[in-house]
Amino acid sequence: MKERNKKLLQLAQTDVILISDLPNLRYFTGFTGSSGFAIITNSKNYFLTDNRYKIQSSEEVFHFYKIIIYEKEPVANILKILKRLKLKSIGIEADTASFNFIKKLKKELRGVKFRNVSDYILSLRSVKSDAELKKIKNAIKIAQKSFNEILALIKPGIREKDIAIELEYKMMKNGADRIAFPTIVTSGSRSALPHANAGEKKIKNNEVILIDFGCSVDGYNSDITRTLVLGKPKKIIKKAFNVVKDAMSLAIENIKIGTESDKIVLMIDNYIKKAGFEDGLIHSLGHGVGLNIHELPILSKYKKMKLMKGAVFTIEPGIYIQNIGGVRIENIIHLAETGPQLLSSNLPLDIPLVL
Repeated sequence: MKERNKKLLQLAQTDVILISDLPNLRYFTGFTGSSGFAIITNSKNYFLTDNRYKIQSSEEVFHFYKIIIYEKEPVANILKILKRLKLKSIGIEADTASFNFIKKLKKELRGVKFRNVSDYILSLRSVKSDAELKKIKNAIKIAQKSFNEILALIKPGIREKDIAIELEYKMMKNGADRIAFPTIVTSGSRSALPHANAGEKKIKNNEVILIDFGCSVDGYNSDITRTLVLGKPKKIIKKAFNVVKDAMSLAIENIKIGTESDKIVLMIDNYIKKAGFEDGLIHSLGHGVGLNIHELPILSKYKKMKLMKGAVFTIEPGIYIQNIGGVRIENIIHLAETGPQLLSSNLPLDIPLVL
């Protein structure tokens, strides 16, 4: 774990790095509480938190951090350490730290150069260790098992909200620590809304049902989407499903280490348009999954990014037809040395008919 600190300091080219964002704090220190700070240097590392976490920090924080418990406002304690270090430059998480927090630091650390290290941290986090991969696989396993267990409940008359509640309950009962995000269940024409909330609408025969779900295990998340039909799908929905399914395969076939993500997205966007769905891909093709449900890499036509070995990310092509319905399939991929590995494989990829 200490190697992460070393890599970050090398990337950022600063004397000191200050961490406060909770997922980043967990990544660099092991701490799972709700309040803390890490100060990383080439020689010493400090972890600061309040009295609530005195015992927890002693049990969780990596041994190479000196733990400091403060009783009141933390900034004074942080500045005391930073001033003692006589630093010339400091790396901060400008993307997530509050404006007031940064303002206080700059006021007291005059002459010190501030550098945003958020991108460096997210880049490091995008490459998963074996231990991280194992946790993601556990989150996928629980989500898939729970999904299969609630399929029999999907009958005419059940509300979208009831499906979501049952699926979330199953994930928690099967070992999840929490739900990764509010479960999306949409049906009929509502399934054309990519991220609508599960509502009061009751499921009807011959309707498309889109379910987007995931859970968290030991801090790491899963994110999966499947499209079902209660009965017989409309011809346009069946066509859309086959196009989405083929788009999924096409994307995976063309991914390798070093692939530029925007080129894959443009390929899938063009494929969907040529198949007769003129809107193409209306959202990103995928996103990284780890301590956050959305992190690097981002697979978007608007962001050029090379896919690195060890990255874990979703591939989620979708087609949405107003007043009719939508289709999306979302799988989680691990980019291994041998190529992309499908992690969310224990669910049907053909249109399942729920009868």
